[in-house]
Amino acid sequence: SDVCSSDLFLLLDRRQRRSAFRYCFGRFCYEHVLQHQPDYAKVWYALGVEGGGVVAGTAYSKKTCYEQALQHQPDLADAWFFLSRVALRDLSSLRAVIMQLLGWMGSCAC
Repeated sequence: SDVCSSDLFLLLDRRQRRSAFRYCFGRFCYEHVLQHQPDYAKVWYALGVEGGGVVAGTAYSKKTCYEQALQHQPDLADAWFFLSRVALRDLSSLRAVIMQLLGWMGSCAC
């Protein structure tokens, strides 16, 4: 039987603090959820935390997972934080991250 992918994610999200469960099963499930719901920002973020993965035959790094998360939910603060950490390792990407942040802040109705 097919499990509803959002229910599957919610189950994993409650248990993700258990590192053995998360590392053994998390990446596979996040990839599975994204096959069915590619606009699910929190799952993209979670896949980035896992180090990246393969969705629909395309490999995504940590960085590209965080970028996908922000594309679907620009106000996801944790994704901005972790993207900035990845960008600090690659200073050439830092300018692009700042421009994305400024673009989002400019469109924010805060």
